[in-house]
Amino acid sequence: MVGSSSRADSAPSSISDVLYLIAAHHVDIFNHDTAQNLNTAHICFIRGDLRAALRAIDTVLGDLDISQAAYADMLAFRLLIVSLIDQDSAPRVTGPADGAHARPGALRVVSLCVESNKLWYSGSLFKGLSTNQSAIQHSRDASPVWRMYADFLLVKKLSDIHVSHQASTVISGMHDLIENAGLHAFESLLDALRSVLHLQSGQFERAIVSATAAIRIAEQRATKVGVKLALSVSATAHLGLGDRDKAAASLTLFHAEPTYYIMPDSVARAAFVELALVASREGPRAAADRIRAKWHLLGTGSACCIEDITRPAWLVGIARRAGDTALAERCLKAIERLASNNHEVSLLETAAEHARATFAGEQPGPSSILDCRPPAMSIDRALPEPDVTGSASGRSARLSTLSRREGEIARLVSSGLTNQQVANQLGLSPHTVNFHLRSIFRKLSISTRVKLNRIIAQSDRQQDSPVSSEQQR
Repeated sequence: MVGSSSRADSAPSSISDVLYLIAAHHVDIFNHDTAQNLNTAHICFIRGDLRAALRAIDTVLGDLDISQAAYADMLAFRLLIVSLIDQDSAPRVTGPADGAHARPGALRVVSLCVESNKLWYSGSLFKGLSTNQSAIQHSRDASPVWRMYADFLLVKKLSDIHVSHQASTVISGMHDLIENAGLHAFESLLDALRSVLHLQSGQFERAIVSATAAIRIAEQRATKVGVKLALSVSATAHLGLGDRDKAAASLTLFHAEPTYYIMPDSVARAAFVELALVASREGPRAAADRIRAKWHLLGTGSACCIEDITRPAWLVGIARRAGDTALAERCLKAIERLASNNHEVSLLETAAEHARATFAGEQPGPSSILDCRPPAMSIDRALPEPDVTGSASGRSARLSTLSRREGEIARLVSSGLTNQQVANQLGLSPHTVNFHLRSIFRKLSISTRVKLNRIIAQSDRQQDSPVSSEQQR
C-alpha cells in the first residue's frame, strides 16, 4: 500500500489537479483506500514521478476485481506509464487479463497508441499513422483523456512529416477537449506542440515564445507535461537565431529535467543541437565522434529525422569534413533506406537527394540552422531591407549561395507563381517548395516574396547593363 507520506507529497495543489481527478473518477471504485491510491497515481503521473505512479496503480489493480469496469482502465493507465518509462517493454508488461486488449475502451486505445509509436519510430510511417488514427476512432468509447493522448501522438507524427495545417487543426481540437473535460493539468502540451510547428516554419522567435509559455503553464500546474519538449524546441530555436549560448543553456535545462515525459523526437532534437554546438566549437572531427556515440538518439530510422529536412545532409557533411567516409555512408544509407520504405512521404526523398548531393561533394543544398552561422534569420522577424544598391559582385555572391534547385524556385516565385504552381511545374510537393523557400529567405536575409523579386530583378538589370557586359568582356 502507498504510504501516507506519498499521498501527502502527491496531494492536489491546484484547481487543475482537482478537475483532472474529477475527470478521471471511476464510479465503480467504492473502497476509500483504493480511490486514494488511484488519486495518488494520477497526481504522481502529472508531476512526472512515473515510478511512484506505477507503484500506486499496481496497488489499485491488486484491490480491484477483474470483472469491474475500472479494471481495464487501470490496465490502460499502467500500459501508458510503462510505455513512457520504457516503450520497448510496454507490450510485455500490461499485467493480467491481456484479453482485455480486445475490448472497446481505454485499453484498446492505449494499446493502439503504443503500437502506432512502435511502428512510427521503427520506420513504418504509413502503418504508424493509420494505427494512430484507429486509436482516435476507438477513443470515442473511452474517457476524454485517452482521446487527448491519441491526438497528442497524432500531432507529433503530422509535424514530423510537415503536415502543419492538419496538425494545427488537431491541436485546436485538443484545446476544446481540455476545456470541456477539465483536463487543464495537460494544458502545457498545447503550447509545446505549437512551438514545434513554429520551429518548423522558421519562426524562431514565436517558437521560443510558445515554448516559454508551455514551461510557464507547466510550472503553474505543478506538472512536467510538455516541459522537455518545450526545452528541446527552445534550444533549437536559439540555435536558429545564432545564439549558441542560449541554445546551450536550454540544452542544460533539458538534461537537468528529471522526468520521463519525453518522446524520441525531443531526444533527437536535443541531440542535434548538442552535435551542432560541438561542431561549431570543436570542429567536425569531434562532432563526427559524437554522432557515432549518439547515433541511437538521432532518430535516423524514423520521420523525426526530417522534422528538419536538412538533418541527413548535415550529418553527411560533418562526416565528410571529418574525413570519415564510413560514417558519411552510414548517414546516407539511413535516409535512403527510410525514403525507400516510405514512398508516401515525398519529403524523405527530398532529404535523401540533398544527402546524396552532399556525399558527392556537389553544390550545397538548403542551409541548415545546425551550421550555427550567426545570426540566422527567422522569417517572422522584422528584417532590414537587403542592400540591392551595392556592387554587382555583392549581389551575385548573395544569389550564388542558393543551390540549383533553390535558384529555380526563387525565379519561379519571383515571377508570381504560388507554391502550388511551382510544385506542379517542378514535380515537387508544396511542402518541399515551402521548405526550399524558407532556406532561400534565410540565405538572402529577407522575409517576403516582394524582397525576393526585388533582388532578382535588380540582379537581372545589372546583368543586362552595358557596364556589366563590359566587365564580362
